Amino acid sequence: MGMHRPVRPVGILWLGAATACAVVQLGAGAQPRAASKLEPVSPAGLLQAVRRYRGKVVLLNVWATTCGPCVAELQELRRLDQEYLARGVQVVTFAMDPPEDRRRVEEFVREYTGKLPVLVRKPGNPEAFLKQIDRQWRGMVPVTYVFDRRGRRAGKTLVGQQTFSAFVAAVQPALGKRK
Repeated sequence: MGMHRPVRPVGILWLGAATACAVVQLGAGAQPRAASKLEPVSPAGLLQAVRRYRGKVVLLNVWATTCGPCVAELQELRRLDQEYLARGVQVVTFAMDPPEDRRRVEEFVREYTGKLPVLVRKPGNPEAFLKQIDRQWRGMVPVTYVFDRRGRRAGKTLVGQQTFSAFVAAVQPALGKRK
């Protein structure tokens, strides 16, 4: 699977009309599941939400409904969640869509995220959310971060659409550490 150019947000508008309307096949064995409950968070609340999973390796994926590569990799994240949850990995997703687009996010979540926890933005500057986690963030989505069992950033930032094996490789070092 080739690397796609990430979508870059400008203020609260998302560029990338060519990537909107992407459709993802969930796979032969996948059944539609009840949608995750959306949890609105503030910029400081994003990091607090991740740290609630201390004791687990957390993979935080940041996406938008209008981003084709984001949509495509959700299938890989669902697979990681299914195969690695029992091993101590918690996949958490964060929708960067503007708060006023909540209805679109709710519909999207019902179709694509399965049981993955979904955090959504409360009103505010979109950049303030990820600057809490990554001061170097340049507005690109999808972007994925790994946190160790203590709730600290671990490993490299994954920018752009990733494969299942890339997600596994990202969490493996943090899984090996038991402190």
